[in-house]
Amino acid sequence: MRVKSIDVRRRSAAAAGAGEEAGLYLDGITARDLPTVPGGDGSLIDSDAVAGTRLVSA
Repeated sequence: MRVKSIDVRRRSAAAAGAGEEAGLYLDGITARDLPTVPGGDGSLIDSDAVAGTRLVSA
């Protein structure tokens, strides 16, 4: 997995500083790589493991 790009305040950036909200676009990660827990009709994303993040599929 590698960082494809970084967005800070919805603009492309080379880096994000401590405390800044940033979007990381990752290459080489799939839904199968996300932490899951059993639930409902199958597996659900483990909300405790990804707390404070927003997952968006590109």
